[in-house]
Amino acid sequence: MSEIDKRIQEKIKKKEALLKEKIEALQKSAKSRIDDLEKPDPSDFEAAIDLQFDIKWKITSIKFDIPKFSMELEKISFDIPEVKMETEKISFDVPAIRMKRACLFKKPEFHGFPPKVYMKCVYGNKPEVYTKRVEFKTDIPKFSSKRIEIKFDKPVVKMETIEIKMHLPQFYLTSVEGEIKNYSEDVQEIGNDMNSEAKKLSDNFSNEINTELKQDIKDLFDEIQSSLIKSREEISVNYNTGITNIKTSIKRLKEANATDKVKELESQLALLITDFENALKTIDENLEDLAKEESEVFMNFSVNI
Repeated sequence: MSEIDKRIQEKIKKKEALLKEKIEALQKSAKSRIDDLEKPDPSDFEAAIDLQFDIKWKITSIKFDIPKFSMELEKISFDIPEVKMETEKISFDVPAIRMKRACLFKKPEFHGFPPKVYMKCVYGNKPEVYTKRVEFKTDIPKFSSKRIEIKFDKPVVKMETIEIKMHLPQFYLTSVEGEIKNYSEDVQEIGNDMNSEAKKLSDNFSNEINTELKQDIKDLFDEIQSSLIKSREEISVNYNTGITNIKTSIKRLKEANATDKVKELESQLALLITDFENALKTIDENLEDLAKEESEVFMNFSVNI
């Protein structure tokens, strides 16, 4: 038996005992009022009252369609990221231009006699494309996985009818005359008062059971849902930290034109976001299932007289 079942049964027993005490008090009060009535002449009373006035006890029942809980241990497992920032040396080649002294063109020069022609270079700076090695250090997020397991007791609910039976007095009179008639009418009025008060007690009992047990059930589901929401928030912190760190690193690397490293981190970011969405989806589906279960319990829960 689950703890919630124990609490519900204990509460019903206490309420039932209290209701029976109040019914018994009503019966004693009614008997006392009848005993205090001025009785008719004994010569007429004893002969007629046994034949024409009767009190019968009618079984009245209060039925409960209440939930019976069995708890199933539910487990949700995730590999959540653990982020550690490590300084990494980034190096890559980029095209660059430098000015290099070179022979721009040759011009003739004449020397000697007869003159000889010599071609002489005219030098100047010419742009030259070359590969430049870029190196710098930056903090890069390094990820490792941590296996976590969320455990919670998921209620499995089955409705069960409980019946409480009570004996309440019913008053039956035939037509009588004179003093006996007046006495019988007084007794009937006391009986009607008692039946009315007993009905009020039963109605109050039903309302209290409905209200209090529904609160117990609500508290049960609230406790489970709060635990799941807390786990959801803790998981979100891990993922959001990792996502923020990757985005920060990508921004720095883009500014440094480290395109290959940017692509690598962007792939990690896409996978991390997908894992994050799937983790939240799993938890949210369990929260929705609990909400549906709670709604069905309240729709089926009733106390009838």
